[in-house]
Amino acid sequence: MTRCIIISVCLLLAACATNSLPPPKPVDLFQDQLFKPLAKPIRAEDALEMSEPMRDFARTKMHHSSGHVDNKDRRTVLIDSLYTKGKLQLEYYSDVTRTASEAFDMKSGNCLSLVLLTAAFAKELKLPFHYQVVVGATDWNQSDNFFMAIGHVNIVLEELPSEFELRTWTAEPIIVDFLTPEKAALLDTEAIEENTVLAMFLNNRAVENLMQGKVNEAYWFAKAALQQDRKFYNADLSLAIIYRTIHHPELSEMVLEQMAQYNPNDANLLMDQMLVLKDLGRNAEAKAIGERLAILDQNRPWSYYFQAQTEFNAGHFDNAKRLYEKEIKRDPEHHEFEHGLALVYLKLNDPKNAIIHLARAIQLCTTIHPRDLYEMELEKIKTTGSL
Repeated sequence: MTRCIIISVCLLLAACATNSLPPPKPVDLFQDQLFKPLAKPIRAEDALEMSEPMRDFARTKMHHSSGHVDNKDRRTVLIDSLYTKGKLQLEYYSDVTRTASEAFDMKSGNCLSLVLLTAAFAKELKLPFHYQVVVGATDWNQSDNFFMAIGHVNIVLEELPSEFELRTWTAEPIIVDFLTPEKAALLDTEAIEENTVLAMFLNNRAVENLMQGKVNEAYWFAKAALQQDRKFYNADLSLAIIYRTIHHPELSEMVLEQMAQYNPNDANLLMDQMLVLKDLGRNAEAKAIGERLAILDQNRPWSYYFQAQTEFNAGHFDNAKRLYEKEIKRDPEHHEFEHGLALVYLKLNDPKNAIIHLARAIQLCTTIHPRDLYEMELEKIKTTGSL
């Protein structure tokens, strides 16, 4: 089995991330004539829409009537109803970003889905809240040829004074997050507006469509994200990658050059610029950017992993093994690192250690794909000693 290890794009997925910049110069970045119109228009407000089953759940499980909840702390009722065993029990599932109603129906979603669902119910129950993004929490993930930088967002439930007593039931805000309350409270965060959260949702849909090969749909979602929040930097990067995917690197360069005016040392932006310049045959410029990127990458998360991929691809398996081990030592919670190391051990004719690390990759993986792939690989190694 051949493993795709070439980084063809470096994609910033805002499943839970944001990066606001000053508005760029007014350049028309959109090229609608290159794409087919969608049969159904994109509505950002769908992300937060309450369905009738959700309203019925609010009435029956939360005892909601006329905008009130019959409980001392209305926020506790909301959290218990959505996430406590015996009621809705929303579970973490990172493969797709769902709307509030989709997350409710499926009882699962990623961190942005959790935020959307909680916000929708908070609005229904007339609870004050605000959104916040975690600063400096960028993680990475890989899907086929796509490498995605993933951040984290959560929601804070505030509290109004009691309608019957001039006091609040608690002075402390409640952070709603898949992380434990202790970990969530330690995060460095900043408040963001709802239009940015909706842009995140739309950009996630763009990325998810792109990964499924639906480039036409990806374009319209990326455009909708930028129209929702023109300062949402991640959607610009998505747009640039979409143009590169349809073999218009000159359009990608236009988008990336505009963004470079405001964030010239962003490593994700530089990676995409380097790839686009190579597409355009401007190899000397691409090399110069690569040298800048190498300096910025020294302490960057996943940097050893990317280097290990390069060494593996070149057949330097001992070097790749050393780099994978360095990345695992720095951050032992990523299935991609363990999977990479397992493949290195296979190349080094050590199936026993390959099985150990592939089993670890399966244990760490939270998504159906590539966990199914890992399990097939593990079975084949156990049976034949190779892939």
